[in-house]
Amino acid sequence: MSCHIRRPFEIINLGDQLQLCFTTFYHRVLKGHTDKVLSVAFSPDGKRIVSGSADNTICLWDTQTRTRIGSPLKGHAGWARSVAFSPDGEWVVSGSYDKTVRLWGTRRSMPTRSPLRGHSSKVLSVAFSSDGRTVVSGSSDRTIRLWDVHVEAPSGLPLEGHNGPVQSVAMSGDGTRIVSGSHDKTVCLWDTKTGAQLGDALEGHTGMVYTVAFSPDGHMVVSGSEDKTLYLWDARAGVAVGRPLIGHGGGVNSVAFSPDGMWVVSGSVDTNVFLWDLRTGVRVGTALKGNAGWVRSVAFSPYAREIIAGTEDGSICLWNTRVH
Repeated sequence: MSCHIRRPFEIINLGDQLQLCFTTFYHRVLKGHTDKVLSVAFSPDGKRIVSGSADNTICLWDTQTRTRIGSPLKGHAGWARSVAFSPDGEWVVSGSYDKTVRLWGTRRSMPTRSPLRGHSSKVLSVAFSSDGRTVVSGSSDRTIRLWDVHVEAPSGLPLEGHNGPVQSVAMSGDGTRIVSGSHDKTVCLWDTKTGAQLGDALEGHTGMVYTVAFSPDGHMVVSGSEDKTLYLWDARAGVAVGRPLIGHGGGVNSVAFSPDGMWVVSGSVDTNVFLWDLRTGVRVGTALKGNAGWVRSVAFSPYAREIIAGTEDGSICLWNTRVH
């Protein structure tokens, strides 16, 4: 583990009545993977981090001690492309290039679960529903699948509509909708219960859509693309909100909302992590710099006290932050 002091603060003036100060205290690095870190996520209580890597393993980390918890979780025969915690923090779900979805107990006493099979190509993205009963996955086979975690089987037929690999999926907080981003340059919304696509595909990006996320209240979606931009979408009306957010010098690999829904963090091929104020559409402060290489995945902690990023060189970068 290494530690570097970053720029102490950036003050952004937003008019006479509002001034925001975004403070970045320290930059720390967690090392343990032997290849690029493709996906990172916080546990619901913020005490643990899970990471998935191109070394085919999944690691759990203690956010207080900054150390790995136990040995890496092994079982995938390909890249552990996407990881997520269950809402109760008891399980981790992973999606892999080996075409499977796996569930892992976060306590040693928990049984090993059989891999979930159904996709015919690489699994690129996974997410839990808010009640922890369902997992959604997106694949290079151009489909989205829902899985009942209790019976370890697909739930219904695959959702079809994209004309390219489904690079990213997320579920709304109330569990009623799924959002997906695809190499076909579109974002789609789906009804979780019926599997029907909600309205037309959302178009605006001029490159492959790499990443999507719902706002905590489910009213907004953010997407990031190969075209170097982020788009905000009204998830109910199915229209873009404002102009695209421009600033990255390379494709946007990952986006995440802050817990209050007022900020978005993004990570890019350009090696930068940016923070965006959604009330103004303005990037806040200077880029958060980690180790060398692409930023593959970013996440906010549950109370927005930390931002993490998984990077091309196999590191996980952490910044202690405060917005006030």
